[in-house]
Amino acid sequence: MKQLSTRTIAIISLIAIAILALGVFVIQDHTKTPIPVVENGEEENQGGEEDGNTNPNEVDVDENVMAMVEAYDVSDWQIYSNEELGFSVKVPSTFNLNDPRVYEDKEWELKNICFPDNQDVQHYQNEGEENTGPRLLCFRKAILEGNMTTEELMNAWKNSSNQFVSYDITISHNIPAKLYFGYSNGITFDLDNYHWSIQDSYSFNSSTVFDDVSNLYYLGIIKTFEFFDSKE
Repeated sequence: MKQLSTRTIAIISLIAIAILALGVFVIQDHTKTPIPVVENGEEENQGGEEDGNTNPNEVDVDENVMAMVEAYDVSDWQIYSNEELGFSVKVPSTFNLNDPRVYEDKEWELKNICFPDNQDVQHYQNEGEENTGPRLLCFRKAILEGNMTTEELMNAWKNSSNQFVSYDITISHNIPAKLYFGYSNGITFDLDNYHWSIQDSYSFNSSTVFDDVSNLYYLGIIKTFEFFDSKE
């Protein structure tokens, strides 16, 4: 038998190595895990999170007003508690808690409790009549059925006065509420089929909330108003 030359053996060896390498490449290519294709440049949702990261318990509020509420100093205020209505709140020391003015209506389950401000006796108008007397700070609760909701009330007052303005806030356990000025001024919210309002007896005629410093105390009321039981 004729013996192969060294050159021929080297060529055969290179061909064999090339064929073996090609086979390994083909096998690896077919065993790769396919990479998912994401269309429209969107990343694949990881961890099962919902789009938008929305929080159903989150309440949209006016952050500027709430920042003022947080910073407002109520260290020298007095505490008022009402066991029947189930809340406590701090009020300025000028309001006389020993002289409550109580108004009730059994048909509407209405309870309206007002306190006079001994140091704020001014001239004001009430239903077209001019009066002089103390500012009254009132806490009012009535059944919602048959009455306007907070949103309906805000819309009605906005339509009746071009100076009316309202702000979205939260009060006591993150309950959505409105701070409003213009038609009248105060705080209002709906809760458990009842309509609540905290307001004083003065009319307010300004397109901005804090033009009158005498209205700043609403910040402290928002800050300290708390129901005894959680309303979350």
